[in-house]
Amino acid sequence: MLQSAIMKTALSLCICSLLFFSVQVCSAQTSAQELQGHCSHKSADYSAGFCRGFIDAVLDMNNLALITARLNGVKSGSPICIPEGVKMGQVLKVVMKYIDDHPEQLHLPARNLVLDSVANAFPCKE
Repeated sequence: MLQSAIMKTALSLCICSLLFFSVQVCSAQTSAQELQGHCSHKSADYSAGFCRGFIDAVLDMNNLALITARLNGVKSGSPICIPEGVKMGQVLKVVMKYIDDHPEQLHLPARNLVLDSVANAFPCKE
């Protein structure tokens, strides 16, 4: 029983690590300016899909990192608490407004601005 639990935890950590690092590589190569270009398309083409997928992946990786930390006994909270009922379209608008309002940060990795914008709009209550 204990061995099964250890194996499940190890497998979970391996999967999370692979997903986390693959998104990290992609997101480290995408600047906020590039994301802004993808997100400015209103049609349902590749750019729109990239935009939504990128933002969703960054938020998922943030959640997975927190879960992995907790599984390893690390007490860490998230500065992001998106309320129930908030749709991806609203999160997309939050991210785009933040990027538009901070042109001095366009050269930074897009993942940084995604996390900053969502944490700013949906902070956790103390």
